[in-house]
Amino acid sequence: MHLNPVRSKRIVVTAVVAFCCHALSWGQLTIEQCYQLAHDNYPVIKQYGLVEASRDLTLSNASKGYLPQVQLAATATYQSTATQLDAKPGEMIDPAQLGLTNMPKDQYNATLTVNQVVYDGGAIRAARRVARAEAAVQSEQLNVQMYDIRNRINDLYFGILLLDAQIRQSTLLQEDLRISHSSVSGMMKGGVANLSDLDAINVEIIKAQQHETNLRNVRQTYLAMLSQFIGQKVSDATHLTCPPDEAGSSVFLADMTARPELSLYDAQERLASHRLSALNAGLRPKLGIFLLGGYGKPGLNQFERDFKFYYRVGAQLSWDFGNFYTYKNSKRLLQNERNTINVTRETFLFNTNMQHESQAGNVTNLRSQISQDDQIVEIRERICQKSKTRVENGMETVNEMLREINALNEAKETKAYHEIQLIQEIYRLKNIHNN
Repeated sequence: MHLNPVRSKRIVVTAVVAFCCHALSWGQLTIEQCYQLAHDNYPVIKQYGLVEASRDLTLSNASKGYLPQVQLAATATYQSTATQLDAKPGEMIDPAQLGLTNMPKDQYNATLTVNQVVYDGGAIRAARRVARAEAAVQSEQLNVQMYDIRNRINDLYFGILLLDAQIRQSTLLQEDLRISHSSVSGMMKGGVANLSDLDAINVEIIKAQQHETNLRNVRQTYLAMLSQFIGQKVSDATHLTCPPDEAGSSVFLADMTARPELSLYDAQERLASHRLSALNAGLRPKLGIFLLGGYGKPGLNQFERDFKFYYRVGAQLSWDFGNFYTYKNSKRLLQNERNTINVTRETFLFNTNMQHESQAGNVTNLRSQISQDDQIVEIRERICQKSKTRVENGMETVNEMLREINALNEAKETKAYHEIQLIQEIYRLKNIHNN
């Protein structure tokens, strides 16, 4: 069974959207699903159908140039002087004797003319190609607009992942502080610690809770913005899957051939080429045939006073030399347009390659930082554990222990932040290549 391509595409899109909605209902969402949902929900998507409809209408109108052109006209005139046939002195025959009379001053005419193009110099064919090329440019412009959605989705999606990492670290910090609170409470009974030590821990717990509340409120805002973008409700319980680290992936190769901007520049260049063909078609002669039928007084015989039917058939060759006056300048304008497109393409590739180098450098730098973060966390854990032991033995104050706990938490939070940031930078690099 053969499926219509447009229908098949709609079926695939519907299936993808249904799968994404199912995933949302189970509280799990991936960044690829967000891309697809945002693409289908974005208002610009409706313009694709409008571009196709406009193209089809323009092509249909251009094709009608091959159809016979019918024109109906009617005139009624009165003139001050009409052609007269008077006998001159010395003439042997009087026109009146031959039944010839002077033309009437009042004349009436109704004509129906049918013109058929035989050769138009390729103007209609060129107009159809221009119409297709203009529609292609508009579609590519929409593709560029739709492409920008991925950057906005990346910012929201990874922003939520960064908040999740901070919330998890804040929860761990609070748990660690509660353990320390229990430990200090036991030390108070032994007389090793006092109430001020316990209050200091309580202050740190409240500050951690306050920080977590702020993070959750910001997360709610990001979720609302993401929901608006993808057209689906993303609840607070929705789990956003963190994409894998694509170390060694081909994404790091500087290949820009898949960018929609390059397709747009190609489409603009093809449009300029077709416009040049249309310009050349205007220099050629045009040939057509016609049939004229009429009813009037007088008819083709100008000396008859009665209404008569008449007709005329023939061929007409026309050549408009006025187009030669502006041809050279118009051709230069089109060449300038093509040169501008080429310069724009080169500028885009230059800037995009610079973005690639900068982004690839960010990825390399973050990998190095994460490696150092691991060492810092490992050292901070040892220091923190020793600090807790010293407090239990009365060799260190609780405030000193709290400083070490906070330093360890900051190190873990920095590492978690760098890990999410690394994935985000990788996806920015993928987006530069449209990978």
